[in-house]
Amino acid sequence: MDGTVEIIIITMAMLLILFLIFLISWLWVVVSRQQKNLKRVAGILGPKGFVAGHIYKTVFKDRTFHFTFGGRSKKFPFELSIFTECPAPGAFRIIRERKVDRLFKRLRVSVEIQTGDDLFDDTCFILTESPGFTKAYLKSSAKRRSILRLLQTGFTEIKLDGDKLSAEWRPLNLKAELTPAMLEQITGWMTELTDQIPSHFAESTVPGLHNWKWKRKAVFSLASVVLVAGIVTAIWSSAFCWPMDPRRLFFDSLNFSLPALLVLMVLAVMLLKGRSSSHVELGIVAGMALIGFILAGLGGEATINGELDKAPIATHTVKIVHKYKWTTKGSTNYTVVMESWRIPGGTEEVRCNRSVWEAVQPGVTRIACDTRPGKLGFEWLLGCNILLE
Repeated sequence: MDGTVEIIIITMAMLLILFLIFLISWLWVVVSRQQKNLKRVAGILGPKGFVAGHIYKTVFKDRTFHFTFGGRSKKFPFELSIFTECPAPGAFRIIRERKVDRLFKRLRVSVEIQTGDDLFDDTCFILTESPGFTKAYLKSSAKRRSILRLLQTGFTEIKLDGDKLSAEWRPLNLKAELTPAMLEQITGWMTELTDQIPSHFAESTVPGLHNWKWKRKAVFSLASVVLVAGIVTAIWSSAFCWPMDPRRLFFDSLNFSLPALLVLMVLAVMLLKGRSSSHVELGIVAGMALIGFILAGLGGEATINGELDKAPIATHTVKIVHKYKWTTKGSTNYTVVMESWRIPGGTEEVRCNRSVWEAVQPGVTRIACDTRPGKLGFEWLLGCNILLE
């Protein structure tokens, strides 16, 4: 039976390794091919060929387009950004609609503009703080077709920021090779998007959505305060009053941190809902709050447990049973393992400097540790004194 289990484990491990090799090879082939494609485009745009960060310019129908190739090195392009000047009284970002976008729309957390064009509405997700302008802009069927064509070609984002119109293109999303004819088509579609920008429109409002800017600021400020408080208390407690059993304290702190996290998220949903970017902002707040409340719960409870503890100091003299060291980048940490006075048959660990560590003799050297029981019942260590003879 044991031999069969071992064969199954080895087979599964080999299949996983082969799958990873195949996946990495496929990604390498795809990215390499598409990077060559982008390099060829750079050669079409300028005599120097590909230069990371260099802005290439081309003119189409009396309009100047700027092409920028991004990449981590000067040899390998990783993305392409095309932009042209386009002054406008509003702004928006249009991306492909994802399942998570649809989910939050169904939950009525996010509210997105609908154009009445089923294909466009099912394909595109519109992120905007200027719903009136954006709705007027997208009344044009020609503009909606141009946006769809850019997305179908492989562009991941079309953005109008009030000053310029841009389109982003990353290698893994390339749907066709970029040729001079394709570039002319792309600039043609973007030219369509810069023509006849609406200037007269009624800025629409969402019922119940008032003063959203200060609501967003309030939510992010609260999440930031929690995150900073969590980091500060976690650092303080780990330096001055760390408990002997942090795992038990951590699970105890969840009784306070998780309900507080839930209350904040309910408040965040109430204040942030109603805009197209609501679910994006909620995701950011959730990440900040999760880290912040966990750290604040652990660090805050540890700090209260230690700083408010006025109980008499208890000294425990025990034998050192083992020692070890481990090296990280640029430093070596020296640790001694001693008998536990808390857990029968258990051990405790404490760090020390190199000279003391070298003088310690496991099984012979004894150590005296000062502790307090903790205001909340979690024993914590004040310090240790190794008794060298």
